[in-house]
Amino acid sequence: MVSPLLFVVPLLLSGITGELHVRFEWKYIDYVWKNSEHKQKAVDSGDYNYTKIFPIDVDRSRDGRVFVTTPRYDGVPASLSLVSNLQGEGGPLLRPYPDWSWHQKGNCTTITSVWRVAMDECNRLWVMDSGRYGEDLICDPQILVFDLADDSLVKRIAIPSQYARNPVDGSSQIITIALETRGACCERTWIFMADVEGFGLVVSDNGERFARFNDTSFTPDPKYTNFTILGQKFYQPDGLFSLAVQPKKRFADTSRLFYRPLASLSQYYASTRQLIGDLHMPSSKAKFQRFNYTYPSQVSIQAFSSDGILFTGCTSPPSILCWNSRKPFNEQNVVTIARNDETLQFTSAIKIKDREMWAFTIRYQKIATGTQNFSEINYRIVIEHDIRNLVKNSACTAAYR
Repeated sequence: MVSPLLFVVPLLLSGITGELHVRFEWKYIDYVWKNSEHKQKAVDSGDYNYTKIFPIDVDRSRDGRVFVTTPRYDGVPASLSLVSNLQGEGGPLLRPYPDWSWHQKGNCTTITSVWRVAMDECNRLWVMDSGRYGEDLICDPQILVFDLADDSLVKRIAIPSQYARNPVDGSSQIITIALETRGACCERTWIFMADVEGFGLVVSDNGERFARFNDTSFTPDPKYTNFTILGQKFYQPDGLFSLAVQPKKRFADTSRLFYRPLASLSQYYASTRQLIGDLHMPSSKAKFQRFNYTYPSQVSIQAFSSDGILFTGCTSPPSILCWNSRKPFNEQNVVTIARNDETLQFTSAIKIKDREMWAFTIRYQKIATGTQNFSEINYRIVIEHDIRNLVKNSACTAAYR
């Protein structure tokens, strides 16, 4: 259930605008094991090796539970967990979700590997399972939907291979999920999925129909596959990575899906109505459009607030940007609201819960180059209880009334 406040460390972010707080931090990842023998067996077999584990996503449920994802590689025993109220030498211990039985390598009815999750307005957790274990696709990609009221599995959506895979080379790594729901009880749910390796966008109406889009805007830009974070360089040719649905209310008759490859400086968007329309009458009429303004460096993940502000993690300098979607997308209106070389080195996740921001920041440059020091803090969850504090006196303020 709800974890007590283990860490609340205020961090003034270079005096730019806002202030974030460290909610949790880790040197390395460890778990709540069944017993000491369970852990020792995992260590001896190679199923648990903390040097191979890195977290990516975070989300908070209505009841205050904090979810964390850790993509599955050799040495990673579980891919979706809750932050427990127990403290280990490396940081807060993770408790596998729903329990250990759901994390069995090679058992495709359980959870294989999760990069990202999403929660909808009806208290459901949508788990995007890539089916990948390391570099191998050992299970078909699937979406698991849990009712957070009792943690029961309410839906399993298998993604057919003709939509899950690149039609040319068969590659697939679907890692990011975004949702659009309609109806008081979420009667209609549309799912948008990013295939980072197969360079595709997969769309579904609650698992009933599927469509796959392949567009050059989903591919990495060769000019920006080399990253530099705080002087450390690494190569990351990632395609479609970030998805964020712009809220429809008060902004337009239809919402837009904002998306972008990781290895790019460009921001793209498409009408969700056009994307959804292709599920009923496949015609490939969806238009994928690019803004003229480009970011100062590669940016990672993005999320919209209900007020139509887009928040974005910037890699260099390590910072968080915002844009008020009521204004033109340009240099004057895309502004830095938080910067900290220590705590924002790579923002791998941003979630806006009401007006509360939750972000996961990791030293990804050290993960990519194999230079992590596990006696130092490597991963943090940082929060802001009211995002109005972050955007005040900035170009994003006008979204609030």
